[in-house]
Amino acid sequence: MHLVIGLLILIFSMMILFRKFGIFEKKVNGNVLFMFTNLSIFLCGLFYAVELFFVEENYVFSCLKFYLMIYMVIVMLVYNFILVPHARVTHNTEDIYSFYDCIAHIGLPLLVVIDYFSYTFHYKYSISSLFLSLLYPAIYCVMVFAKGYIKFGEEYRHSKNYYPYFFLDAETLGLKKVFRNIGFLLGVILMIGFVTLVINNHFLVVENTRFLSHFVTF
Repeated sequence: MHLVIGLLILIFSMMILFRKFGIFEKKVNGNVLFMFTNLSIFLCGLFYAVELFFVEENYVFSCLKFYLMIYMVIVMLVYNFILVPHARVTHNTEDIYSFYDCIAHIGLPLLVVIDYFSYTFHYKYSISSLFLSLLYPAIYCVMVFAKGYIKFGEEYRHSKNYYPYFFLDAETLGLKKVFRNIGFLLGVILMIGFVTLVINNHFLVVENTRFLSHFVTF
């Protein structure tokens, strides 16, 4: 079942990225890699391609999947609790419920969560390993601010400026509010990571317990 889920994740990742990059329309839109969702899906597809076809289960890949699962959960939470409500308020729901967006923000994250909890060999992680999960989001924020500052690429249609998300728009909100938003999201990442770490270390690490298999039959 791990192979089936892994292949589905890889196929969905490629479909979404091809769509977002504009490959189907024979054009390339580099702006998409400055969206956290798209960048995370790119990393997700790359990870599963390497894991499925080139490496066996080991500590490094188990740890990387731990981080990847956290990021995909963030993708799902931000979409459902921040982006969708904001789109409704601004009456900008044209693309928010599209097939590709639903797969990217709900279907794909759920598959990654199922694969991590039910079909991954688990190792014990330390509390300090949680803080490494902040490295990727921190680098991403630097990329976003650099893009907004030098006005790299094209303006986003939904925001009318160079910032991919309204809660990271330093020009409109100001740095103080943006840093507060970033602090909140980093706190959520740590919280999700801590809960997952506790579940991992106490329920999954011994004999590779299939956590979700106790509740769902595949």
